[in-house]
Amino acid sequence: MNWKSLLASLLMIALVVGYGWITIRGTHDTYNSPDANGYMAQAALLANTGTTELLPREDAEGRPFWGFFTTAWAPIGRIPAKMLGLLFSRKEKEKGSAESPSDEKADESPRKDDETAKVKAGSELPVEDAAAEEEDDDEADPFARTAEERLAYLGLHWLENDRGEFWSRYPPGLGVLLAGPYLLFGPQAATWVQPLLAALTLLFLFLLCKPYIGYWGALLGTAIYALHPMAFVHALNWGAHTPVAFCLVAGFYFLDSWARHPSLWKVIVAAFLLGSMPSFRYAEVIAGLAVGGFMLIHVIRSRAPLWHLVVALLVASIPITLLLVRNYMAFGSPWDTGYALTGEQQAGTGFSVEHFAGKWRPFLLSLMGNGLGFFFALGLAGLVGMFGRRDTRPIAFLIGLSVVLITGAYTAYYWGGQGEMGLRFLLPTFPLYILPALWLVKAMSTTRAAQVGVAFLIVVQMALFGSKAWEDGKTEVQKMDRMEVAYEFLDEHVPAGSVLIADRRLAETLQFYPQWQLLDGGLIGGNGRGFGRSSRGRGAQGRQGSQNGAPTRANPMQNGKARKLRLRYDVRDSFERGRLIADDLYEIINEGKPVYWIGSSRTVTGFKDKLVSGDSFESIAKIELPKPVRKRGTRSRRGFRNFNIGNMFGPTAGQKLELFQLVLFDDNAESVTEREGGEAADEKADEKPGIEKAGTGKAVPVEASMKKER
Repeated sequence: MNWKSLLASLLMIALVVGYGWITIRGTHDTYNSPDANGYMAQAALLANTGTTELLPREDAEGRPFWGFFTTAWAPIGRIPAKMLGLLFSRKEKEKGSAESPSDEKADESPRKDDETAKVKAGSELPVEDAAAEEEDDDEADPFARTAEERLAYLGLHWLENDRGEFWSRYPPGLGVLLAGPYLLFGPQAATWVQPLLAALTLLFLFLLCKPYIGYWGALLGTAIYALHPMAFVHALNWGAHTPVAFCLVAGFYFLDSWARHPSLWKVIVAAFLLGSMPSFRYAEVIAGLAVGGFMLIHVIRSRAPLWHLVVALLVASIPITLLLVRNYMAFGSPWDTGYALTGEQQAGTGFSVEHFAGKWRPFLLSLMGNGLGFFFALGLAGLVGMFGRRDTRPIAFLIGLSVVLITGAYTAYYWGGQGEMGLRFLLPTFPLYILPALWLVKAMSTTRAAQVGVAFLIVVQMALFGSKAWEDGKTEVQKMDRMEVAYEFLDEHVPAGSVLIADRRLAETLQFYPQWQLLDGGLIGGNGRGFGRSSRGRGAQGRQGSQNGAPTRANPMQNGKARKLRLRYDVRDSFERGRLIADDLYEIINEGKPVYWIGSSRTVTGFKDKLVSGDSFESIAKIELPKPVRKRGTRSRRGFRNFNIGNMFGPTAGQKLELFQLVLFDDNAESVTEREGGEAADEKADEKPGIEKAGTGKAVPVEASMKKER
């Protein structure tokens, strides 16, 4: 290595370290993007409970061992017991439902008062027994055990299977990857994983490019990808596309290094990285065809021993097998995923030739624009040129076939077209275009005029990338700033162990924290149905119903989910439904758990007439979230607010929030104690309209079926 190569290597290290430092500084311990919230919620649940159960169940006695560990990504020591349990679990459920009604189990197993109780993903809810089936539909509540479970915030990312269990739509790999730092060092440490993986992707991109375009060409390619706006934003605040890009680039580096200098350890590392990709994003498994073909070609040409290929298959099968076991436990088939519950996986609904025919042109136009700009065409031409040379043909085959397969799969997918929402699926392929693009540039730059022209082209594209990355990064950080302000406000005013009612914009991110039991603000203060519910009478599969148990159309919200869980509230009269919800809030507060509600004053105070006369949600504190700084050189139009209305998740810029607490009729802080029993509670109950004495001497609210006089 000469001094020029050494200088390029040092600059590369500085670039990787600087990129990691900038992105870590830009992250917060609050996420508010769609994919990130789903993966972060999984990580928090794994870190705080060791499971992915959604609805809390603490009646441990008599439950099968595997009921606690509903993910195959739990520590390896739990896997044998879980796999053994698959042989007997269904028989025991059937036997248990016949011998012991669920109501008796509920009486025998009181809930614990855990300070860090929270919503847990993937729970096994009690199987509906024969007695419950015979009850009236308005009274039967076969799956719910407590008021917290009925009112729990479920959100977009938890989907209901045919057994009434709730599982994340996303694979568990990233949640497991984030759970370790979360458990050891707290939520902030979990948010560092994405930036670190993004920075390491730059390192391995440099190493992948170096043998073909030299140190300085590899450094240029690394800088180009570092400035890519979508890669930068995803390093800050998104989901699994960044880990997939890391696995793909690092795996290809080790695979290419093995092809040039065969070594068993390189095969093992490459196989594990590439085999782990489906545990982050399912569709990228299709790149395995290119990887297998690449290795098989080298074995046939006697450049590597056959047993290396066998070892690679065995190593890659480890994370894939764990994922298949998890899918079997959750969805009834190793090949089904959470997307199968919403029709997003099946051919004809999620994937189809019609989708491909309608999207290939917009996708290609987007790749030539916001996707890769000039480097898309240069990359394609470079792949053709590299394939024509014997020494570069293997890597061109590996990269070219992988890009075609991944792009083709997502082009046939129903979701996303032109624009960033569709291009994000292709983010892992973006760094793969850079190597052939710069290889072609190097081959073309044979004269001084060509070198100047190519340099100008690259500078223009990097300026476009860099300016957009700067603006998009600031916007993303401002979104996280708003969520962080909201979280700190709640952390200051809402004690740990409390019950917190919030709408989806806040609740999706608040699932990342263990200190509160989240209730669904849309269910309580809205139409009484909550996230994922549709109009009355519509099933879990949406308007078109289902065919052979599968949705007949893509239905990402899974309209109608939690219908049985919330059957108690499925009444037409909105006032009666509100009184039923109020009864459940009284049940929670009578257990000694304070109830808070963050939202608009209009929504919260509008619920007052559902409460017992004299009780109310009293305002505790107010906060106005920050607005983004106006861009320099822009002027706000008259009558136009100079901030965006907010994205699908996270609070809106400038939003005014108010925090309320449910306060009972008594003036002092012992009102909850008095309601739980004793003479004082009885006296208050005698004096209080709408309160009657129970047989235990406890003052409880009357049944919500007593309608308000009108």
